[in-house]
Amino acid sequence: MNLPAGPDQYGYCIYDDTDSCYARRPDYDWLELSGLGTRLPLGADETRTIALPSGFGKWRYYGTEYDSISICSNGWIAPGTTDRVDFVNVQLPYPNSPPNIIAVCWDDLDPSQYGNIWQHWDSAGGRFIIEYDSVPYFGHLQHWEKVQIQIHDYTTPTPTGDNSITIHYATANDYTQATVGFQNSAGTLGLTHCSNAWYPRVSAPLRAGRALRIE
Repeated sequence: MNLPAGPDQYGYCIYDDTDSCYARRPDYDWLELSGLGTRLPLGADETRTIALPSGFGKWRYYGTEYDSISICSNGWIAPGTTDRVDFVNVQLPYPNSPPNIIAVCWDDLDPSQYGNIWQHWDSAGGRFIIEYDSVPYFGHLQHWEKVQIQIHDYTTPTPTGDNSITIHYATANDYTQATVGFQNSAGTLGLTHCSNAWYPRVSAPLRAGRALRIE
């Protein structure tokens, strides 16, 4: 498990915190947004598009620059604008999935029951953060997840000039039916870290304190 997943044909890899021989191995670096960030009032099966902060600049993803981000209540985000609300998760890449999806905990989540979704521009840390804070699974309200995705600005250099992305897991209560991964706009390129309890051989199983880097 000390190898990254990928690369895909564009060059993206997924590094996890067990990839000890790689300089791009991520560290778990949680910034709690409760009481700090701005709450996004998302209900069940809802996606909202917001502008990226001017201090952040543009988000370069698969070579294309975006100035907005779409955040779905079902545990995924995407650069740019979409009104998709897909809650049935699949292994990525998949052409019929939402374009440019980055799945943090892609499943049928229900923030209308409890929990919050926060966003925050951490200018000192050079990262735009979205946090799913104790959001439960639909129909399984006793199970919930606390996870955040951080999009790093250009002060974190990468080989391709695309922004580095890290995902940080404060919990891993029930990923048996969820997908974690990403793809391009056409659904032809991308990688999966886990999907419905399946992991590639190089991918460390999700647990509390796990960190991933997409770069």
